[in-house]
Amino acid sequence: MKQLLDVERIGNRTHYWWKHWDDGEKKITLQTYEDVQSTLDANKRAYNDAPKRFENPVNKIASIPFNVVEHFCKINKISFSEMQEAKSDRAQKMWNRLLNDPDLRNFRTRPGYVDFKQG
Repeated sequence: MKQLLDVERIGNRTHYWWKHWDDGEKKITLQTYEDVQSTLDANKRAYNDAPKRFENPVNKIASIPFNVVEHFCKINKISFSEMQEAKSDRAQKMWNRLLNDPDLRNFRTRPGYVDFKQG
């Protein structure tokens, strides 16, 4: 049995707080939903309008929703904070993997291969 305790909306994200009773054990879980359609639409426009070459030392290459990065970290067993700091070789490899993943290409705002290096 489960009971909805609270709903919290922050920007495009909605958090659902649930109380569960499973096998006599009480649990509280957080379910997060994020509407990413506006991000996908903006990314598609930016991708189509992007110049073919990188002309600046710093270029926006993607807009990735928090939930996607959070899920990526979970399945790749890397902490979100390590990923966010991007100082370790492992984190930089994970960013390269994330940014060049063909399944996540709709979050890219520029074409091309990304070689992420934090200097």
